[in-house]
This record gives sequence, C-alpha cells and structure tokens, in this order.
Amino acid sequence: MTETTIRLATPEDLTALLSLSLALAAERGLDAPRDADDLMRRLFIAPGCRVLVARQGGAAVGHALLRLDSDTGRAGFDLAELFVQPLHRGQGIGRRLIAAARALTEAEGQVRLRLKNLPGARGTALRLGEGAAATGYPR
Repeated sequence: MTETTIRLATPEDLTALLSLSLALAAERGLDAPRDADDLMRRLFIAPGCRVLVARQGGAAVGHALLRLDSDTGRAGFDLAELFVQPLHRGQGIGRRLIAAARALTEAEGQVRLRLKNLPGARGTALRLGEGAAATGYPR
C-alpha cells in the first residue's frame, strides 16, 4: 500500500481540494464551491481557516477543514469538514486527519477541537489535555 502523508494545505493544493470539495458536496448535499476562486476565498483567504490534505502517491485522497471559533468563550477550532474519497475509506485516513487536526490545534495554542457537522460526531468536543479514551478519537 502507498504511504499516506498528511500536511497543512497550501494554495498549490487548490485543484486537488476543489475536486475533493465537489465530491463532498455531492455526497452530503452541501453547497459546492462555484470555482477555484470561490474555494480559494473559502479556504485560504477567510480568516481563521486551516486545511489539512491527505495524499497517497501524490494524489489527494482526503481533507479536513478547521475554522477558528472563539464565540463559545473557549478559543478553539471547529472541524467543519472531514472527507476521504470512497475508494480510500477504511484505511484510517479519517482518524489520522482528526489526529492531525488535534495536533495543529495544540500547536496553535488552542484549547479545544470541536467536531462540527460531521456524520456521527454530534458536536463532540475534544478538550485538549484529556485522554483519547474519553472521546474515542486518537490523541
């Protein structure tokens, strides 16, 4: 199996991220980005957005979108999107994207990562510093 790498996305990933975003929108009935410029504004120009991209053999196979949220009084990120292409599911890529999102949240000094609008998550919050056993997600 080809190694999967996960890293912070850059504007050079825009074409791959557009493909992933369109697939996510079609699968979940969400509003799709109109074009690459629209997605650029949503992901890289909007304040407080971070995007992680998972790649196998150079091809983008998944992504995670984090948005900074300080409205709750506890600064942190909302994991607003998590998507893995159907052919690559069942390999732990989603769990690795969540773990990378948690590591990014900690690295940026935030106190919480909330899983928002994700199937099965129901607004679960990962409070940093708590054990992974309490949340069911990797630390």
